Amino acid sequence: MLQKLTFSSVVSLGVGQYGLSPVFAEIDERTMALDLADLEEKMTDKTVCVIPTHYGGSSVDMDELKQLCGNVTVIEDAALSFGAEYKDKPLGSVGDFGVVSFHKTKNVSAEQGGALIVNGADEGDIKRLQNIYDNGTDRQAFLNGEVDAYSWQSVGQNVSMPNINAAVLAAQLKKADEIKTDQKKVCEYYVERLGGIDGLLLPAVPEYNSDNYHLFYMLLKDNETREMVRKAPEEKGIGAHFHYTPLHASAMGHRLGYKPEDLPAALSVSERLLRLPVYAGMTAEQRKYVADCILEALG
Repeated sequence: MLQKLTFSSVVSLGVGQYGLSPVFAEIDERTMALDLADLEEKMTDKTVCVIPTHYGGSSVDMDELKQLCGNVTVIEDAALSFGAEYKDKPLGSVGDFGVVSFHKTKNVSAEQGGALIVNGADEGDIKRLQNIYDNGTDRQAFLNGEVDAYSWQSVGQNVSMPNINAAVLAAQLKKADEIKTDQKKVCEYYVERLGGIDGLLLPAVPEYNSDNYHLFYMLLKDNETREMVRKAPEEKGIGAHFHYTPLHASAMGHRLGYKPEDLPAALSVSERLLRLPVYAGMTAEQRKYVADCILEALG
């Protein structure tokens, strides 16, 4: 049974905040998904949960991951993956828990917010999560008539979504399929124009996934080439950007004892990846302008 808490801001129960120590694992350079072999090497009897990040429409093989994890909780970071699926199941609904983002940069937006998906948890887990959602109180029990007054029960978060954001989201959800179709046209056009170029890798979505066309990226041969190509569209007013600094290579990662070279695949991808603009209202002329600019920069 899939149960969903009220739409809220994306729940990020920072592992450090709750006394846990993050252990970062490597990625598959072609799919950006978690490297299961590296994960297996790093799991110990102290592992509390595994949090795979789905990069757009790509995920790790969730069946293999759950088999590897056994009784260890799987929390899907599906922030980029609304509308994408794993074997016909929405990403975020396959593990024990999932988090989906409705930030203004996502396919379907509430401007700010998201959802926590609870898949098959017992009533105790649901109650604890509801208490966290209600800023650490048993307010929901009070609203249900189970207690005479609500009070502080646990550590909590103020994550409820304002009604105005929920209204924006409701309108967006009605157009989710239309938005996905429009963005698919943009991504397929980029593949048509940029596919087959030496030294240029385009997104690779595993066969068990269906894409949500949230993003389109290219992997260049090295950082020097990426920076050269990135500056060309920038000079013409096109928003082409690299994406995330790997967590282990961030300032916080350094404080946790990591060095950038500890995860060479993640570091390499971060230095070579370039994202091209994708949005539902993008016209044929605009996507052609972007592709022409990239081809010109590549020579």
